[in-house]
Amino acid sequence: MSLRGQGAGTRSLVSMDRYLIATVGAMRIAVSAETVAGLLTIAESGSIEAPMVQGQLYAAVDLAARLGVVPEEDGPDTRVILLAQGTARASVRVASVHGLIECEGRRVLPLPRQFRGEERGWYGGLLLFGEGVAIVLQTQWLLGGAEALSSSGRVSQGYSQSLVSNTAAPAVGRGMSC
Repeated sequence: MSLRGQGAGTRSLVSMDRYLIATVGAMRIAVSAETVAGLLTIAESGSIEAPMVQGQLYAAVDLAARLGVVPEEDGPDTRVILLAQGTARASVRVASVHGLIECEGRRVLPLPRQFRGEERGWYGGLLLFGEGVAIVLQTQWLLGGAEALSSSGRVSQGYSQSLVSNTAAPAVGRGMSC
């Protein structure tokens, strides 16, 4: 028997959550990494509102408008985040992607009491990380915007993309920890 005990590895009893951190307008957001299906550059996504990737249509959600922030002009760091949960699919355009954070679920702070209305359904809390604070967005709210667009018939165009981009922002590969 070794000093390490029965197994060579250790198991954590603390659940870890992963979030993709991005910027929309002047706001940093955090999206559950479990729902991120891929990232596209602007060149890969084009100007089409609803990209089709591997036969799946991702309805475009104007996240800046839904959050009430002024969107930034598209630049070299602009990405389209593809989101999927079950059969619901959406795509959101962000000014930049800062990276992937893995942290304990308790590190997501609850919303302050000033958030009393419908915004409690939009935001899941505040995530503190090395560079500042990001607002955790509720997955159901994000994907709900895509479902509303689909049911209204506004998502009618799409284009086919064979593979999800392997070219992501440099920070995405690094990962961060909180």
